[in-house]
Amino acid sequence: MTKGHADIETLINKIRSSVAGRNQIIKDLYYDTGLKNSIRNFVIKKGGDQSDFEDVFNFTLVQFVKTVLTKKDFSISTPLNNYLFGIARNLLFQKLGDKLKNRTQDFEEGMLTETDSNHPEQIFLLGEKSDIVNRVLGNIGKRCKEVLMLWSMGYSMKEIAKEMNYKSEIMARKKKCLCLKELLLYLEANPQITEQLRP
Repeated sequence: MTKGHADIETLINKIRSSVAGRNQIIKDLYYDTGLKNSIRNFVIKKGGDQSDFEDVFNFTLVQFVKTVLTKKDFSISTPLNNYLFGIARNLLFQKLGDKLKNRTQDFEEGMLTETDSNHPEQIFLLGEKSDIVNRVLGNIGKRCKEVLMLWSMGYSMKEIAKEMNYKSEIMARKKKCLCLKELLLYLEANPQITEQLRP
């Protein structure tokens, strides 16, 4: 099954059409090796194990179908696999809790702390609000958006440097931190957006 934008409406309609249609979509997604591998790699990279992956992957599919069924105006503007990855990432953070937060905390420059009420990292956990997230990121520039999206998907600083053609991991890290600071300033200047992003 192709997961491009053109197929999203058809997929949503099939989920809502019947139990058989819903089960077929779940089966197709379950056997999507690209989706499974990306989520499995992320789970393992962040300290989870095979059991964590299975829980996260299965709950991701359940949450996606539940959202489609309960939200009549549901729509997404990103590729489906990216959207599902966002749900999985959110579920993984919930599952691993403080252990994962400690492993992913990398604001070495001290510009942000975990006690920030508008912690910008949280917007990447809101898979169901991808339209708002995309709009917010669109306001901090294309390069920043690309860097933060790669970072939110679990790319290392070395991988981000390579993808974005930075000279070193240090340059990539500095850019990421500057973009996070810009994102935080944007959220502080637009409290109504922050309210929309609250879980």
